[in-house]
Amino acid sequence: MTRRVIFLDLDGVLVPGQAWLEPANDGAAKLLAGSRTRETLTAAAEAVRFSRIAVLLLNRLCWTTAARVVVSSDWRHSVDVDLRAKLLAEGVEEQYLHRDLLCPKKLTASKGQEIRLWLRDHPDAAGIAIDDDRLEGCPVTQVVTAYDQGLDVEAYRRAVAALEAL
Repeated sequence: MTRRVIFLDLDGVLVPGQAWLEPANDGAAKLLAGSRTRETLTAAAEAVRFSRIAVLLLNRLCWTTAARVVVSSDWRHSVDVDLRAKLLAEGVEEQYLHRDLLCPKKLTASKGQEIRLWLRDHPDAAGIAIDDDRLEGCPVTQVVTAYDQGLDVEAYRRAVAALEAL
């Protein structure tokens, strides 16, 4: 039985550009306005609030397609944040998080290659990638979001169709 997974980026998907206009993200935005050290990036990642609509659509996507989330975001490399805890705190439902939540971190590899490595270790899985960038060498169907909008209804519909085609 093939298990469906969603390789998920965060910036431009759950944290779209428009989320930075929310008053709740003023503190995180101020942190990013200064020097971008690992410490300030981590503090901003901890402080930023995800788009409520994007999170609701992700939960609905997982429920509708029986998919589980695997994080492929560069946050795995750039911040010291417990990503499982952050996703849960922002409203992603725990049952939708894959037990092996993170793609492997290979600093010399592209995201597409890291997804390929994750799939190699999970031969029963097939999935899609939701990202605001086109991923070089990505072995799965990509649903590309607009950075400013993130995971919106149109991207959700494309993701449902791609997952149902697996």
